[in-house]
Amino acid sequence: MEINISARHFEVPEILFSLIEKKKRKFEKFKNLILDFHLSLSKDSLYFVSEGKIKLKTGIINAKVQNPELGLAVNETLNKLLTQLKKHHEKLIEKSAKKRG
Repeated sequence: MEINISARHFEVPEILFSLIEKKKRKFEKFKNLILDFHLSLSKDSLYFVSEGKIKLKTGIINAKVQNPELGLAVNETLNKLLTQLKKHHEKLIEKSAKKRG
């Protein structure tokens, strides 16, 4: 699974790539659902804005976070996306169980 990262108005530090790589492992168990994963980073005057978008076979998941620290913004965005992805996966399991049952 690949995460596409784009940054506006600044260069992405190497340490951030290692943070994203560690977090990416948590998304691996959902790789059969994920079609595309994009993380967009930008810098406003006071805040870093981190936006994540995951295209799934059955929909789209979005998360957006503003934080003065880039690492915290990215970490929070990935956590929100993971939470939404887990809920979406549980709904799919429930739906398929109802069809069988």
